[in-house]
Amino acid sequence: MTHGPGLEDLPRRHAPQVLGALVRRFGHFAPAEDTAQEAAREANGRARKRLRRRGCSR
Repeated sequence: MTHGPGLEDLPRRHAPQVLGALVRRFGHFAPAEDTAQEAAREANGRARKRLRRRGCSR
């Protein structure tokens, strides 16, 4: 079973909104960008692990 391209593109599609929210909240671009990238990597890694456990791989 495979998932459509929407799942993998999700962090990329929403990164500008997440980054904007972090900058507005905390006021500093560089740390907000680092935090958003780290969160996207973490979410991607967790999603891949869950999909592998369920027998879904690409």
